[in-house]
Amino acid sequence: LKNADGTAVATIPDGAAEPNAALSLKVVPTTAPAGVTVSSGQASRAYDVEVTGLKEGNTTPVEVKLFVGKNLTGVTVYHNDAEMAADAYSYDASTGFVTIRSTTFSPFTIVYEAPEAMLGGAYYKTLAAAIDAAQAGDTVTMVRDVTINSGYAIEKGINLNGGQYDLTVNGQLKLLAADYRVSNITIKSSRPVYVQNATAVFE
Repeated sequence: LKNADGTAVATIPDGAAEPNAALSLKVVPTTAPAGVTVSSGQASRAYDVEVTGLKEGNTTPVEVKLFVGKNLTGVTVYHNDAEMAADAYSYDASTGFVTIRSTTFSPFTIVYEAPEAMLGGAYYKTLAAAIDAAQAGDTVTMVRDVTINSGYAIEKGINLNGGQYDLTVNGQLKLLAADYRVSNITIKSSRPVYVQNATAVFE
């Protein structure tokens, strides 16, 4: 059983559904309940999950998989505003799906360590890690403001999309590759940015 865009999948066990019921799965992004605390170093996603066609008073856990993004760390899941038991959910960093097992469905909030960048659909804890994993021609996208407390050199011909965020470098930023593109970013560097190759494109 899938939702309309395939980002959520439900597995209904035998005996959990009403006989001949029209089963459906609906997932709508929402805001996290007030009781869920998200620190400055964390990010969250909240969803209203509705599975229709289950028996009234169903006591058999239904498994729902939600796509939240690959390669996240420190993942914790809340049902309403209560942290779920560790055996009631799991996260697969390679597929980006959180699997939740529950008999009732209402807001679920996924809290995780806030990543700095995304590459090819996977999140990275630091911008440097995303750039290290990138190949020439890849696009690395920042997903929040980033501060690097040292000089930093980019030596690959990548596309760096700042996502309208700030990159602060407490040292010198060196752009050393040929054929790279930098866009949608505000660069704040304590020393002038060094650009080695004139084929770089800034947008």
